[in-house]
Amino acid sequence: MRHTTLLQRLAPALPWLAAACFVLAAADLSEWIDVPGGGALRPLALLLLVLYATRTPGGPGGDVDRRRWLQVGLAVSVVGEVLLARPATLVPAMCVFSVTQLCYLRALAGPRFALAPPGWLHAVHAAAVAWALALWSDLPTGHFASVVLFMILLGLVSVQADAWWIRARGTAEAAPARGAALAAMAWMLADLAWTFAAQVQWIPGTYVAVLTFYGFAQCCFAHMAGASREDDAVPAPAPNCAPAGHT
Repeated sequence: MRHTTLLQRLAPALPWLAAACFVLAAADLSEWIDVPGGGALRPLALLLLVLYATRTPGGPGGDVDRRRWLQVGLAVSVVGEVLLARPATLVPAMCVFSVTQLCYLRALAGPRFALAPPGWLHAVHAAAVAWALALWSDLPTGHFASVVLFMILLGLVSVQADAWWIRARGTAEAAPARGAALAAMAWMLADLAWTFAAQVQWIPGTYVAVLTFYGFAQCCFAHMAGASREDDAVPAPAPNCAPAGHT
């Protein structure tokens, strides 16, 4: 009990500490400053967000299932960041981040894994994914296959989050749905920005933009996963306004 209380007291500072780690990591990668142990900053930021996501035991109803999968996705991301620090483990890192996207997709789609029906959202995100994959197509087969898997799953997460947001407007689910949509959009922007800089034209400050979008995305998912019980004390949505995949 004391441990939980202490974590709840420290919780408001954890996202800010994670943001500071991302800022220092971007400065180190941009060679603006030399940060000792700079490669450990991103895994550390994710560990702080994992703690933030577990600051409460979870809320009532179906949110428990969603939060559990969001928390697992964040924890898996820590492993991905550790692997990403070494160029030799790029393919395993991309595979691990694909598992992260699967966890987030499961959280948004629900126990029955009910994906959003095909529509214009799929077309929009498919175009973005196709553009990115076309630019990465010169990678070795193993590397490209891992990028394809990750980008397709990221696109599905984005579609699912956007569909949920559209369906949940004006309901009690509006806030978490908006958070999921912003998180997915930010992660997609991070990958598109990195793709453009790496394959088309390098832009100064790319690391700052990429880590800002990526850090914001993970912070949003962590906030959804660890919302307090007070945040859940809202009227239940109408049956026909349930989030995508939840009934």
